[in-house]
Amino acid sequence: RHCESFNRDPSEVKKTVCLPFRLFDSDAEWQAKKEASMPWYCWGTANAIQDLLGAYIDAGAQEIMLCAIPNKPAAWQRVEEEVLSAFD
Repeated sequence: RHCESFNRDPSEVKKTVCLPFRLFDSDAEWQAKKEASMPWYCWGTANAIQDLLGAYIDAGAQEIMLCAIPNKPAAWQRVEEEVLSAFD
């Protein structure tokens, strides 16, 4: 419906989600902070985050942006190795 307003083909629109991200080392650490998060937050251990991202992919997400990852090479490398590598 919105695409019609802008004369845009709906098939050109990618389904994108932007998620606040926080990777915890253990379930205990995550559970201690979990109440401060919202249900859509991408917070948890690597396995929990993989499950959440998989659910978004299964629901049709074509692009997933992870927000709030520290701007440090080691942080990005950890996310790649522990989380994203499961989707290669």
